[in-house]
Amino acid sequence: MLSIKELGNVIQLTINAHEGDVGTPEPICPNEKVHRVKKDCMEIEYVTAEIGDTFYLCYEGTSSLMDWIKDFTLAKDKFHCYDVHKGFLEQYDTVKSEVKPLIRRKNLAGKRIILCGHSLGAALATLTALDVLETNAIKCELGLIACPKIGTTLFANTINRHFPDLVRFVNKNDIIDVLPPNMFGFKHIGERIVFGSRWLGLNPLDHSPVRYQKSYNKYFK
Repeated sequence: MLSIKELGNVIQLTINAHEGDVGTPEPICPNEKVHRVKKDCMEIEYVTAEIGDTFYLCYEGTSSLMDWIKDFTLAKDKFHCYDVHKGFLEQYDTVKSEVKPLIRRKNLAGKRIILCGHSLGAALATLTALDVLETNAIKCELGLIACPKIGTTLFANTINRHFPDLVRFVNKNDIIDVLPPNMFGFKHIGERIVFGSRWLGLNPLDHSPVRYQKSYNKYFK
């Protein structure tokens, strides 16, 4: 499980991954770097950073029109032997040929690896973690902020078995916490930890990485 300091790093990285579109980028260390991968009509950004023996890889959340189109796809596709959200999987397919070799190199160097992200980024981090575990036997850690449902019950149970201490952090009124709908066969992963108590229904503004940073500062600083 992440320490409170590491959770703060993860939340700041989710802001940094947007390169100024959301909040104020503040590098968590001098070697922090933004990467951009383009394939066909899709573009995925992620941030890497190393602090001591810990390597962070943080995916950007939803930012482009194509991201939104993929996010609201309700179809499923096969990922290894699991049924997962087709839109998330297509976005992961865009970046996996770049991030998997990077993770393998950091693992060989003896680094502790934290895969993280906000919203879409949390889904991509989870798919990455399972992929490198099943294909390369590399065990990473996960830092999930505002993570949507990613796959069916079999997928969720597999993630929970491999990552028994997994938690996902959710703002009190974040609408993404209920998406995609259960009626389409999706199930959440990990233990849900909520910042605040829900009131007056769901609020799209509570989904912003900046709101998560404010929640973190309120409860942990």
